[in-house]
Amino acid sequence: AALLGMGENCWAFIRQQCVIELQEFMSHYEILFGGENYVRQLIHNVYVEQVASKDNWMTLPEMGYVIASKFNVVVVALSLNQSQTYFPLQSPPPTCMSDHRVIVIAFVNNCHFVQVYLK
Repeated sequence: AALLGMGENCWAFIRQQCVIELQEFMSHYEILFGGENYVRQLIHNVYVEQVASKDNWMTLPEMGYVIASKFNVVVVALSLNQSQTYFPLQSPPPTCMSDHRVIVIAFVNNCHFVQVYLK
């Protein structure tokens, strides 16, 4: 939420928007993730009304495409094991270079992430 310019307290709104994205484009995500049951489980895990437990954390790679698509940003996840870049699935890139938004999440050790927002 903070990297999207909304402040950390907007985490519930971000989750709600991700659920909407998954529901709206369920058939696309079913193909991407291998089936309806998997997408329904993602929706169940992302939707929370209060603080999310560890079982409800939004994880990469699954949520990378969802966040990129819903908020029209490029999400870059960096780690020692595997780095990935996620682009929006339903929208073309902005025509003006200054409108591109990139969010970088870097895994630096076994318990910390560094988050960077680039524009």
